[in-house]
Amino acid sequence: LPVSVTDHDLARLQIDALPGFSISGEVVWDGDGPAKQESAQVQVSLVPAVSRAGSASVTAPLPGRFVANNVLPDEYFVRASAPAGYYIKEITYAGLSVLHQTFQTIAGATLTVVVARDGGAITAKLTDKDGNPLPSATVWFLPATAQTPAELETVLTSATTDAAGLCASATLPPGKYAVLASLDPLDRTAANIDKLWSARAKGAEVELGPNGSKQVSLQPITIF
Repeated sequence: LPVSVTDHDLARLQIDALPGFSISGEVVWDGDGPAKQESAQVQVSLVPAVSRAGSASVTAPLPGRFVANNVLPDEYFVRASAPAGYYIKEITYAGLSVLHQTFQTIAGATLTVVVARDGGAITAKLTDKDGNPLPSATVWFLPATAQTPAELETVLTSATTDAAGLCASATLPPGKYAVLASLDPLDRTAANIDKLWSARAKGAEVELGPNGSKQVSLQPITIF
């Protein structure tokens, strides 16, 4: 309830409490799980799309069920992090994809997080124009599937080069990527995400196959 205090007290203010809400869900494998079951977990966070109230975070077994309690009826998007070596392939709510979309809570609807095992990695080597390695620089991995700067912000990953100018991505979904590097770290403001989005055509194009690995050589560009 928005309240404004000006030049007098507020009296007899009535605030109606919203009813409690829970979202049940499950984490499943994409296809068959590993032959040897591992003790793995997935972090699932429900983030309000507009307000700051009602956020919730739970840790779910992989595979397994979870319940997020004390969630307000609202519009949310989901952030989920898979264990090392895997990636989040799909997220559905009430049977509809919400992987990079917001959703409105519905009584009785189920949230399903799908974890895949066919991801790959990209290794990058960063040098200056004379071939000298550049440590402590940032390499960005931009999926071609991102259609807007807002969607890019949700799928953007990065890595920092070591003393030899080398770095490797986390596990990435198969697909096409633009890989580019900057000597400046990214402050994830909307303006900087827009600049990164505009610079994606300057990156090296990499197509990563299922369970694949690719190597790319880069020189830094000015982005921010």
